[in-house]
Amino acid sequence: MQGFASFLGSPYIFTSYEDAAKYSKLGPEEAVYLILRVSNFDDITSVKNRLKARLPEVDVWTQDEFGRRSKLYWISQTGAGAAILTAAVLAFLIGLVVVSQTIYATTMEHLDEFATLKALGASKDL
Repeated sequence: MQGFASFLGSPYIFTSYEDAAKYSKLGPEEAVYLILRVSNFDDITSVKNRLKARLPEVDVWTQDEFGRRSKLYWISQTGAGAAILTAAVLAFLIGLVVVSQTIYATTMEHLDEFATLKALGASKDL
């Protein structure tokens, strides 16, 4: 699958580590990422710092850091960010047109009443 990409980015495959290594032709010492579960008694920051010291060539992220990077990836590297932005702009424009047409229609419908109030001496501030 070299060079494959789609609207959502590269494909994901959920499988066991052994099968993933076989499919991707990675050696047993190679991995794209691993998830670690830290016990409640360990400090996440200290575990992260120990892993970075022991494995300097590896990126070590906490759950929050991974979430932030993942959001940034989906917004900037895939079509999802552009789709959300386009939908927001279209929704704003459609809302603006609907509200302006409603105000215009209401004003035109009550034009006679406004003229009567003006003839009676009503100010523009009402």
